[in-house]
Amino acid sequence: MTLKSLPQMQNSYQLAILKSILDDEEIPYFVRNENLSAAYGFIPDFQEELQVSEENYDRAIEIIKKGFPEIAIE
Repeated sequence: MTLKSLPQMQNSYQLAILKSILDDEEIPYFVRNENLSAAYGFIPDFQEELQVSEENYDRAIEIIKKGFPEIAIE
């Protein structure tokens, strides 16, 4: 299974909300840098990064576009 990274959230609150929405939508995700983030706080190089499977990526991007319009999506 190939994972794709979702756009980075601007703060830990947005990240928590996005995780909750993905859980509600039953979109499985992997949290990259989860342990580093806990140790170093919300520092850009150590931010948690959410990754989803390629098959769920477009759905997750639509959720971000609707819920977090201020997040830049490439």
